[in-house]
Amino acid sequence: MKLNKLIITFVLVTSCTGLFASSTKYYPSTIYIIRHACKLEISKHGPSLTPKGLGLSFNFPQYYVNSILPDLNNGESKNKISDYKNGLDVIYVTNPSDSGKKNKAKSFREIQTVSPLITLLYAVSNNNKAMKAPLIQDPYADNNYKKLVDNYIFSKENNKANILICWNHKNIPDLTHYIATHNGFSIGITKGFEANKFEWPKDDYTTVVKLQFKKNKCANITVYKQSETYGFTTPTNDAYLNAFKQYLLLYKYNSSIN
Repeated sequence: MKLNKLIITFVLVTSCTGLFASSTKYYPSTIYIIRHACKLEISKHGPSLTPKGLGLSFNFPQYYVNSILPDLNNGESKNKISDYKNGLDVIYVTNPSDSGKKNKAKSFREIQTVSPLITLLYAVSNNNKAMKAPLIQDPYADNNYKKLVDNYIFSKENNKANILICWNHKNIPDLTHYIATHNGFSIGITKGFEANKFEWPKDDYTTVVKLQFKKNKCANITVYKQSETYGFTTPTNDAYLNAFKQYLLLYKYNSSIN
């Protein structure tokens, strides 16, 4: 979506006055959108994460436990993941395909970024399905985010669900806007999200976007910038070793599988 089109659309649907009746019967409760972790800053950067990126992938479960889980449970902090009533229901990532573009490299970074969290959640579940957040490697590549939304996000299976999406940063602003204005929904209260200003810097790997859906067909958007996502940072390549160590401690404390 071009920026000028995005601005026009935003102006048309900024209010939640009920004038736009939604045809969507099913809709999620909360969606978090993150970017994949770090890639090499060279022209042929390859499909995988850097050591720094691996550090971020091991740090993200810490951010999930310290920030996302309490947020999904009315701000209450628990001792262990299994003590929480609400958690993620499903995680979506891009398909590592070429998006139909000639000579475009495949990317496994999205899958790698969420893999430590998924491993932790399955270990914590101990056969409790409510604690599992299955990974859905959907059939759509990064440019096909609209199909992800149309076919999955607003499905019966995801009604009132808490969802995590890991995507390519260039498409996240448009993906966010498309979700928030899907089938009659309109953008309500926003923090850090303005359609004509919200851009994702190429060196930003830790911003988190949150969408909350309300019964009055509003989608409230909060953008947590890098400075606000404490703990979801790995400033140097060497720091990923410490991130992995902290992940193992988190895993051991929460899991019966040692």
